[in-house]
Amino acid sequence: MPRKITVAVAQASTQSSLATTLDALHRVTRHAAARGVHLILFPEAYLGGYPRTCDFGTAVGFRQPHGRDQFLEYFNSAVDLGDTPAGAGDDWVDRKLPLPRGKDYRGDGTRETLERIARETGVFIACGVIERAGGSLYCSAVYVDPRDGMLGKRRKVMPTASERLIWAQGSPSTLKAITTELNGVKLTIGAAICWESFMPMLRQSLYAQGVNIYLAPTADSRDTWLPLVRTIAGEGRTFVLTANQCVRRRELPGWITGTSSQEAVENGDEYISRGGSCIIGPLGEVLREPIWEVCTDDAESPDDLNDPTLGAAVSISEIDLDDCERGKLDLDVTGHYSRNDAFKLSVEGLDLNPPPLQSRPCSNCVQAHAACVASQKPPRESRVNPEYARALEERILELEAERESTGRNTRATVEPYEMSSSANVSGTASIVDRTQPQLQRDTPAENSPIAVNPLHAESIQAQSTPSLTILTPPTQPSPTGLSVGAVEYDETGISTVTQDKLIRIFLERVNPRYPFLHEETFTSWYGAWQSAKRSSQPLPAEEKWKEFFVKMAFAVSLLIAPQVSPEDMRTSQALYSLAMPLLGNVFSCLDPVLHVQAYLLCTLHALHSPSSQTVLTMISAAMRCCVIAQLHLNLPTSNARDEPALLDLQKRRRVFWSAYAIDRLLSWIYHVPCSLVDENIQVEPFANLNDDEIKAWASRSERPDETESTPRITQVSSALHLLRGRRIQSRILSIMMRTDYEYRFAAHHNWRLHMLEALDQWKVQLQPHSDPASEGYTSEGWVGMLYNYTILILYRPIKENLCEFVSERCIKACSNILHTFWLYLKRRQTAQLWPGLLSQFGTGIILLYCLWATPPTERPTSFQSSEITKAIRTCTVILAVLSERWTQAEILRDVFDLLADSVPVQGIPGCVEGNGLSAQARQTIKSRLPMLHVIIVNKDILRMLTEMVTEDYPWTGYRDVPNVYRWSSEDKHDANGCTLCWEGRPMVGELDSLPQEDLVSMGLWPSLYDDTGGLYTSPSGGYPSFPGLLGSM
Repeated sequence: MPRKITVAVAQASTQSSLATTLDALHRVTRHAAARGVHLILFPEAYLGGYPRTCDFGTAVGFRQPHGRDQFLEYFNSAVDLGDTPAGAGDDWVDRKLPLPRGKDYRGDGTRETLERIARETGVFIACGVIERAGGSLYCSAVYVDPRDGMLGKRRKVMPTASERLIWAQGSPSTLKAITTELNGVKLTIGAAICWESFMPMLRQSLYAQGVNIYLAPTADSRDTWLPLVRTIAGEGRTFVLTANQCVRRRELPGWITGTSSQEAVENGDEYISRGGSCIIGPLGEVLREPIWEVCTDDAESPDDLNDPTLGAAVSISEIDLDDCERGKLDLDVTGHYSRNDAFKLSVEGLDLNPPPLQSRPCSNCVQAHAACVASQKPPRESRVNPEYARALEERILELEAERESTGRNTRATVEPYEMSSSANVSGTASIVDRTQPQLQRDTPAENSPIAVNPLHAESIQAQSTPSLTILTPPTQPSPTGLSVGAVEYDETGISTVTQDKLIRIFLERVNPRYPFLHEETFTSWYGAWQSAKRSSQPLPAEEKWKEFFVKMAFAVSLLIAPQVSPEDMRTSQALYSLAMPLLGNVFSCLDPVLHVQAYLLCTLHALHSPSSQTVLTMISAAMRCCVIAQLHLNLPTSNARDEPALLDLQKRRRVFWSAYAIDRLLSWIYHVPCSLVDENIQVEPFANLNDDEIKAWASRSERPDETESTPRITQVSSALHLLRGRRIQSRILSIMMRTDYEYRFAAHHNWRLHMLEALDQWKVQLQPHSDPASEGYTSEGWVGMLYNYTILILYRPIKENLCEFVSERCIKACSNILHTFWLYLKRRQTAQLWPGLLSQFGTGIILLYCLWATPPTERPTSFQSSEITKAIRTCTVILAVLSERWTQAEILRDVFDLLADSVPVQGIPGCVEGNGLSAQARQTIKSRLPMLHVIIVNKDILRMLTEMVTEDYPWTGYRDVPNVYRWSSEDKHDANGCTLCWEGRPMVGELDSLPQEDLVSMGLWPSLYDDTGGLYTSPSGGYPSFPGLLGSM
C-alpha cells in the first residue's frame, strides 16, 4: 500500500509584528489545509525576522550606539517560547518546566498559538523562528503536530558569517529528529537550518537517524542552493523541503533602513531575497521547481484563500515515502554504503540511532488491536468536512472515556484521581478522588432555603445552584441535618493533594478575570482550615466563616474546567450544600466586604446552573451588599504610607469591580437593567498591581506617574481590560433602557458612532494592557468576541433599522462570534457557563432574524457567502454539545434547529416558498414560548423569536416603509451634535451659548416641555415618566 502524504513549502515573508506574522501563517496554513496538505514548511527566521542588510553598527574592533538600538529592536521582536538559555530539551517539550506566577504557560504564547493553528487546520507545521532565551537570540526551527502539539525544537548550531554577532550557537543535542504519523504514514523528520546543510557531518547526523523528510529552511536565495539540496536528497535518499523568504527592500523594517533612507525609497522594489523555495525527491529529482519573486503576502485579498498569488507562493506536492526505501537499493550512506566499521561519527548529547515512533493510540484502537491513525485525514474525494470529522472523533473519545469512568465509579473503592497539572483540569475523568463514598449528597429538605428546584432535579446534569432567597438568616439550621460544631473535616471526600490543586486552579483561573479574593489573604484562610482539619479540631467560632470560602472555592473549581464529568458536577453540588449552612457564619461577621465575596462565590457557582433566575438573584444580592458596604463610593483615604489601609483599599476596589463586571455581563446577556447605575459609582478602578506589590504601594499622591501610565502585564491587567469593555457595554445598555429611548435615541446614529469609537479604542488597547498571547479570556479571540457582542448590542436589529449597513454588521459579528466560540469549545478553553449557552443561542437568533427580515431582492452579495451557512451550522453544533450538559438546554437546541430549517438562508428572488415559517414550525415553537420566556429572559431575543413565529416575512412594500433608518458606513461621528460628547464637557461657556431647544434635541437631558411650552407627550400619546432623573444616560 503506498505511503503517501501531501507536503508544501510556503514562500512567506515576516510581517511588521509577531501578531500579524502569526495571522499570515494561519492564513497560509488554512490555504494549504483546504488543498489536502498534511505538512507545511515556513522559511528560516519567519517568526522574528531575518535582518537582511543590517550590520548593527559594527566593524572589527568598533561598535556604534545606533547598532545597539537596532539590536534592541530585533531582540524585542524575537519570540519567547518559554525555553531556558541552555535548552531544556524534552522537559520543555513535555511542559515540565515551572510556570511563571499567575500564568498557565511559559513564554509569550507563540507556542500555544502555533499548536492551536496546527490543531484547527490538521496540518503539521515546521517553522523557522528567532527565539529569545535569557539575553541571547537563537535561530531555531519548531515542529508542531496537529494532534500532539509541539514535538521538538532545534537551535542552529553554527550561525553563518555576520549571524554569529547576533545569534548564539545552539546545542548539537537539538539535532534530534522527531517522529510522527500523518495520514497513516510514519515519518522521521529532521531539520538543518540554512548553511548547516553545507556541514557534511551535520547532514550525516540526520541521515543516521533515518530521516525521510529533511527540512531545510533557509535565507540563501542564490542559484547555488538548488544543487546543494538536490545533492542532499540524493545523498540521504530523503525528501528535501526548502523554504525561503521573498523580500523587497521597501519591506525591510524601519529600524534597519532608517525612516528616511534614500536607498529604501529609490530602490524599494529591488528584491534582496528572491526566494527559491522548492521540493526535491529522494533521487535528487526536482518535484517542484524553485519559486522566484513571489510571496504569499503579495495576494491582493488577504482573506481570499483562493487568491492565485497565494497559490503561486505555496508549492504543493504529493510524495510517496516508499520512494526513500526504493532509493536505498544502491545507496544507503548510514548502512551498506557507509563502512561503519571504518568510519565513526559521534555528536555530543545526541543519540544517532533512529528514534522510535511515539504514538498515543485511542482506546478503541487498543481494544481492536488495530493501528491508531486518529490524525488521518479523509480521502481527497471525501465530501466530509475535516473539521467536523475531527470534532466528531473527539466527541466519540469523550463518550468512550465517560463510559469507562462510569463503570469504574460503580466499584466500592476507587484509586484516587491525580491531576497532571494544577492548571489543567480537562478530561472526562472526575477531578476529585472517590476515596470517601460517604460524601454528603442527600437532597436538601423540600422547605429548605437551599432546596433544589424540582425543574432541575430530573437529571444529574441539570442540577443547579439552589436559590438563597437573597439572604439566609444567620441562625438558619443546617438543612442537611449536620450540626455546625460537629462537622468532620473529611466530609468533602477530597484528598489533601487534590484540595491544594483545586485552590490553585481557583486562583489561576478565576482571579485573573475576577480578582475579588486577595491571593495571600485567601491562602491564609485555607491554611487555617487545613490546620484545624489536621488537628481534628473545629475552627474557632469566630473563624468558622473561612470554611465557607474554602468549600465554595472547591465547588467552583470543579466546574470551571472546560470539560466536566457528571461526577464532578455531583461533587460540586454536594460541596455547595455543605457550604450553605456556613453562610450564616459569614453574615455574622461585621465586615460587609466578606458578605459581597460570599455572594460572588455563589454567583460563580450559579453561572454553571441552568437557572436564569438564580443567576440574576445572586448577582443582585452581591451588588446590594456592595452598596451596603459603600464599596461604590470614593471614600476619603490618608496620604500617608499606611500599608494596611492601602491594601484594604485595593481589596475593596477589586471586590466591587469584580461584582460590577459580572453584573454587566448578565445585564447584556439577559438585557435587564444593571443593579447599580454608573452615575452612582464614584470609586476608581483598582490599581494595575500584583498582589505582592500592593503592600509596598505608596499613596496615590506619591505614586510616580510612570507606574500608573506605563502599560504592563500584571495579575489583574486582564481583569482591568475586561472591565473597560464592560463599562462600554454598560454605557450602551443604559441608553437603550431609558424610557425615552424609542423616540429620542432609537433612530439616531451619531451616539452609536461615538460608542463605536470608544469600542475601537478599547480593542486597540488589548496588546499594551493585557496578555494577547494568552489563549484564555484575554486572547485576541475572546476580546474579538466581546467586541462583536457589543456590536450586536449597539445595532440590535429591528425591522425599522435593518438597512444594508446594519444587517451586514450584525451578520458578520454573529459569524465571527459563533466560529470563535466553537474553536474555543473544541480546544477545551472555555468553561461551559449557562449564560454562555444563552449568548450563543441569542447570537444564532439574531443571525436568523436578519435573514428572515431582509427580502431576497434587498440582500447584498455578502448574504450569499458560504460563511453564513457555516455559521448557522456551527451554532447548531454548539447548542447540541452544550445541551448534553443541561437537559433544560434541549429546548433551545430544538427551537433553533426548527428555525434554521425554516428561515430562507440563501434566498433567491422568486424561489422562497410561502409568506413565512411553515405552519408546523410555527405551532411547535409557539407551544414552547412560555418556557422560552422563563429561560431566555432577554426581551430583544424573545421579540425577534416571536416575530419570526407569529408574523409573515416583512417584505411587502419594504422599499416604501417611511421609518426605515438609512444608516450607512459613510456616516461620520459629529462631535458637535453628539449627546455623549456634550455630556462630558463643562457646563459653563459652551453650553450657555446654545439655545435650550438645541440641548433638548441633542438629548442631554429629557425635557418635560415641547417648543411651545406645553407638556411634552411621547409619540404613543403618553407622558414621560421622568426619564433620566433616577436613571443613567
